[in-house]
Amino acid sequence: MARHEIATMIADIRKKLEEMDKRHNRYRVDHLVAAVPAAAPTDVDLRISALLKKASDLVGIDEPRDAVIDMLSLGSSSKKVKIVCIVGSGGLGKTTLAKAGYDKIKLQFDCQAFVSVGQNPDPTKVLREIFVDLKKNENTIIDHDYKRYPTGADTMGLSPNELIKRICEFLDGKRCFIVVDDIWDAKIWLEVIEQAFVASNPGSRIIVTTRKSDVAKSIGVDEQYQIQPLSDGYSKMLLSKISGIEDNLLDNDDVVTKILDKCDGVPLAINAIASVLATKPRHEWPNVYNSIFFNSVVFGPETNPRLNNVKKILSFSHYDLHCHLRACMLYLSVFPEDDYVHKNMLIWRCIAEGLVHAETENGNNDLFKAGERYLHELISRGLIQPNEDGGVLVGCHVHDFVLHLIRELSKEEDFASVLDSEQRSLSLPEGNVRRLALQNILGTENNGPVKVDDLCLPVARSFNAMYTNMVPPVDGFELLRVLALEYCSVHEGYLKLIGKLRHLRYLGLTGTPTKKLPEEVGNLKFLQTLMFRETGIEQLPKSLGKLTKLMCLRGDEKTRVPEWIGKLTSLIELQMYPGAEGKCFVEELGKLTHIKVLQAEINLKDEGEERHLLEI
Repeated sequence: MARHEIATMIADIRKKLEEMDKRHNRYRVDHLVAAVPAAAPTDVDLRISALLKKASDLVGIDEPRDAVIDMLSLGSSSKKVKIVCIVGSGGLGKTTLAKAGYDKIKLQFDCQAFVSVGQNPDPTKVLREIFVDLKKNENTIIDHDYKRYPTGADTMGLSPNELIKRICEFLDGKRCFIVVDDIWDAKIWLEVIEQAFVASNPGSRIIVTTRKSDVAKSIGVDEQYQIQPLSDGYSKMLLSKISGIEDNLLDNDDVVTKILDKCDGVPLAINAIASVLATKPRHEWPNVYNSIFFNSVVFGPETNPRLNNVKKILSFSHYDLHCHLRACMLYLSVFPEDDYVHKNMLIWRCIAEGLVHAETENGNNDLFKAGERYLHELISRGLIQPNEDGGVLVGCHVHDFVLHLIRELSKEEDFASVLDSEQRSLSLPEGNVRRLALQNILGTENNGPVKVDDLCLPVARSFNAMYTNMVPPVDGFELLRVLALEYCSVHEGYLKLIGKLRHLRYLGLTGTPTKKLPEEVGNLKFLQTLMFRETGIEQLPKSLGKLTKLMCLRGDEKTRVPEWIGKLTSLIELQMYPGAEGKCFVEELGKLTHIKVLQAEINLKDEGEERHLLEI
């Protein structure tokens, strides 16, 4: 290597060290964070997430919830569809308020749906989620992400016009209640959503949430509710509940007063700062305040003091995490805005990336348990919001405020790069991209296709694509550990290339038009997770039986469980329909000694086979 090349490399290293030093000085959390090994167990009281959710929902929510419900005029005899819009800036709790109203009155209607739109919506995705949510109580099965999907409601491959037609047919004559959350642009409403259900549903009610009052006017809502920040009293009450310190003990505390003044009644900020304070002794609270508001910088061009303070608080909350949790938090930056992130899927991806560290030497089960603990702590810190079904945590979602922040931090640290329909000219650091996400990119858009075919990322560990037909060949991703293609247009010839990815741990093909897995999949000897819900796959190749490290196998009602399933001795989670016939299948299940989650159709012929199953 020439001397000038060595000198250039040294200069680059010095530049990176200087940037790291600047970040260190900016956040100054060393004196507040206990130094622990990355693999140290995280002691989390799992009741904290329930407390957080309860506090966020109840503090100061009753009066605005009832006001919104009054605006809906439920007792009116008018057959007119009525639309109420909740308007307010980010972090004030628009979604929480809409959900509170939705939960209170939804059973008064024939059908209901709650969908999020976001800043860069994909029309097909929005319509599909509306349709699935509306039909969730009709002839349903429990799908493998713990959501209820209707039998026969396979919407894969349907165009927006076809989805609109199906929604209209389903809603004909029904009185429905729908929440359309987080609309940034009236265009998605006027050109897509409105066409699906506004015109033909007598007495239906709709709640819309947006940050922009001009969006509400363009939609033509009947009434607007302007959400307000929490009062001083409610702010202190929320801080008290999250931090676990009695309300009266916070009285006459100058630091508490200063913190709440900076939070300015924004529930998102109060949740985050209170969750940090809950982990600190009272005498360190002044240090927390000083570190957030005196040692941090203004983020970008933001001129709104309230929003800038929220960003400072969220940034401090992120850097207050232990390093292994920070990595998992940054990993959430690869998911689309307003996306529902399923718990098990997220944990398996983090395990595949090597971001989860087992707490004992007892194997893979401990890895998954450790991943669950990581997720609970992120929820308890107020950084992500839980999704529950019957009181059971099944997933999470990231507030768009938090998502924008972690994407900034992720880009700053070269953790992940995200390319969506609004960032088509994203410049990727040459040769250094470790994680890449493509979202909502269609080659038929008027502004031209994204040039991704020539991507060669030799050090990339993770490639995630959702709702895009611009998927580059994967043979340039030599060290890939995670390949997640969801609702993307990929052909079977493309999948044959996957067999070359010898380091692959996670393969997700949910919602792709795939009808057959190639035999080359059997070459992925390190594969831990294989997900292929909502595909056309009916049979698995026999070569899959060689994947003895496979821990999670998730299909749907179209895929038959193979007779050789017992060869996959590391399986922890198996979700497929239907199962093999009777005794043979039961005997194969008996070989899966690590299984924790099993969802399959088992056809038993007599009581003897039933007893045999119970004995396993």
